[in-house]
Amino acid sequence: MNVKENTPEEINKHLNEIAQPHVVRCAKSFDESGSRFVHYSTAQGALGIIENNCLWLRNVTVQNDLSEVLHGAQCLRRYWEDQKRRARFEEVLCSIDPEAANIVFKAMDGDLFELIHETYITCLSEHAGKGYENEDGYGRLSMWRAYNGGTTGVALVFDPSPFLSGSDAHPMIRFAPVHYADEAAFAALLDEVIEAIAANAPLIKEVEAERPDENIVADMMFNLLRIALVTTKHPGFHEEREWRIIYHPRSVPADAVNHITSQNVELGGVPQTIYKIPLLNYPDQGLTGATLPEAIHKVIIGPTSTPYVIWRRLWDALEAAGVNLDNGKLWRSEIPLRV
Repeated sequence: MNVKENTPEEINKHLNEIAQPHVVRCAKSFDESGSRFVHYSTAQGALGIIENNCLWLRNVTVQNDLSEVLHGAQCLRRYWEDQKRRARFEEVLCSIDPEAANIVFKAMDGDLFELIHETYITCLSEHAGKGYENEDGYGRLSMWRAYNGGTTGVALVFDPSPFLSGSDAHPMIRFAPVHYADEAAFAALLDEVIEAIAANAPLIKEVEAERPDENIVADMMFNLLRIALVTTKHPGFHEEREWRIIYHPRSVPADAVNHITSQNVELGGVPQTIYKIPLLNYPDQGLTGATLPEAIHKVIIGPTSTPYVIWRRLWDALEAAGVNLDNGKLWRSEIPLRV
């Protein structure tokens, strides 16, 4: 690839393929499988999304299990402790930019606490792809059990196109699949990226020459590590097939296009700040199909002892939001409730 013979968009796409191979592979697999994205929640949480017309991003430290976040940090620490790998990391980055490795180390050391404690996410799962057709009717039992013990769970099944549009409406949001990896698999992915950077060093040097105000290779690696910290989970969770919407509010430039708003709430007795992504279209910024009537494919009620009460309440909320319910969009999983 030659910088002068390709558009900036083509160059950026190739750089992303170098720095985010796991994301690229998962996106390709998702597209080929015909999957959809699903947000599992409680009935109360689902109603909040429908009635407030937005997705909530919550701090990673108040998610289901804090160890999920600390696992990525532990994998990264082990990687840095491997002197051979650390030396190769420095060698490759510094062959392109002598200061690149120091920039990354300084950024990670200085921002590690903030990257863990000032990151906000929403979790989605893959649904109804090839080999998983029943999930679009029943949902996933393990996910139902994760919410209120599986007694009031609701799954919002979304059309994937708004999430994968690559629009400019939410440029500060990152959307990435979870990497189910132990320390060895985590290290192997970073090794893959380092060797891809080494193989593409002439191109990256050329891009850096064209963009002297940017630290291209340092930014590539910092963004990879920042995402890896909050999307690496223990392999035992692999059945969740999770993707995460990721937001770092403190890294948002003051002049950035940003439709995300914040709100102070109390959840489970914990006062906290949440961030809200509006379910709206911004066609001038390339985002369409994001409103609830367009984006909702189906709503599934999980195992519960009060199916009609929840069904009635959801029906009213969805109808008020303009969702067409004549085509079976509100669905009971019919999985028996175990108590």
